[in-house]
Amino acid sequence: MCSLIRRHYRDAVKAGYANKRKLLQDLAQYRSGELYKIEIVYLGKDERDTLRQKRSVTRKELTEIRRKLDRYDSASKRREWTIKILQLLDAYPGLRAAELAGHIDAPVDWFKRNVSKLKELGLTESLKQG
Repeated sequence: MCSLIRRHYRDAVKAGYANKRKLLQDLAQYRSGELYKIEIVYLGKDERDTLRQKRSVTRKELTEIRRKLDRYDSASKRREWTIKILQLLDAYPGLRAAELAGHIDAPVDWFKRNVSKLKELGLTESLKQG
């Protein structure tokens, strides 16, 4: 445990420990030897924000988006779901996923998973509600 404390003492200070004694007190509860470190790192601006803010696309970009949407549709048992979801989101901004899914008789988890695919293309955005 001592080598772990020495190795990660700097990280503990970053986490808000005032001194080594406080760190040791908190670590005493982990007698099994299992201790996990979670680090959060800012990787930069979300590319999807930039995609959503674009007001125009090139012919090449549009062709690529259409290709991806066609691929999503053809790989699914629910044909042409991409346009249906985009139309729903346009018609009912702010409506919760559970309610939107009901409009096309789709399971909520399926709906959310596929809205995420559209979000990766910059075609949708997350709102506080809906």
